[in-house]
Amino acid sequence: MNATDANCTNLTSQVTSLPSYALDGALPCMYTGFLDSNAAGSHHLFYWMFRTNDPNGTAPLVVWINGGPGSSSMFGNFLENGPLIIEENKTENVNGTYEFLVYNNPQGSWANEAHLIFIDQPVNTGFSYSDVADDYLTSMDQVSEEFVQFMLNLFLEYPDLQDRDLFLTGESYGGKYLPVFSNALLDVNTNGNADNATFNLKATLVGDPYTAPVTQRTNTYLVPYALNVIDVANLPQVSALIRRCEEMVHHDISTAADYCSDIVGYVGGVSGGVFPYDNRIFGYDWDPIEQPVNDYFNKSKNPDI
Repeated sequence: MNATDANCTNLTSQVTSLPSYALDGALPCMYTGFLDSNAAGSHHLFYWMFRTNDPNGTAPLVVWINGGPGSSSMFGNFLENGPLIIEENKTENVNGTYEFLVYNNPQGSWANEAHLIFIDQPVNTGFSYSDVADDYLTSMDQVSEEFVQFMLNLFLEYPDLQDRDLFLTGESYGGKYLPVFSNALLDVNTNGNADNATFNLKATLVGDPYTAPVTQRTNTYLVPYALNVIDVANLPQVSALIRRCEEMVHHDISTAADYCSDIVGYVGGVSGGVFPYDNRIFGYDWDPIEQPVNDYFNKSKNPDI
């Protein structure tokens, strides 16, 4: 479904043009904006939703969140499973702007099969914001409550989505978020809510879940070792880095993450920069793909971006 289809309802949140889009008039059917996530109405979560071709009105709703905590889901949108991708010129233009090319993802997208929504959460992640300065959530209970409120407001904004099969998906720190969010949605089904909404949750899927930080950090060498990215000669240094990670966890948890990350950093260093999320490529293969997305949102001088 594209933005010109009759079934792509022209709401105020519909995206009808996109700077640098390469195919005039062929935009996917998509909506974006902010929905409140707290009772006071001071927290506003940003979302970007793609509608799939759905003539029978039965396509499921898939929610995607990136991890972090504090990682924008626009990463997943433009670099993983969304229908659009971004390229840019290698050099900055004389007038200080960046030239971009946004076009349809040739590899396809989850939006081919489902209504797909990317959410920047919790508040102050990505484009999401609070009306109050330095206003951050400090517990999973708070984050979970606000996710539920966002979903309730989503159904008010798009009531046809409420009865769809719902799939919660994400990656990395999503391994912490999504199980808690799933339980919270099921609790709403049990305990009720003022909007009489229910969540037809069918499954929760998490890729590379960051569920046990110390265990996962101290075992990151096992896969590259099995794949001969590193070998037995590297294991003494790996063991030393593991010991330092474990010691720092007990000594100063606030700085331990940097030390524990040295393990995968060492693997990358001795392997010539193998990309930690896909051993088939190197960092210099991935960086040209990721950088245009960062520049599109952060460096462009185009007032429409």
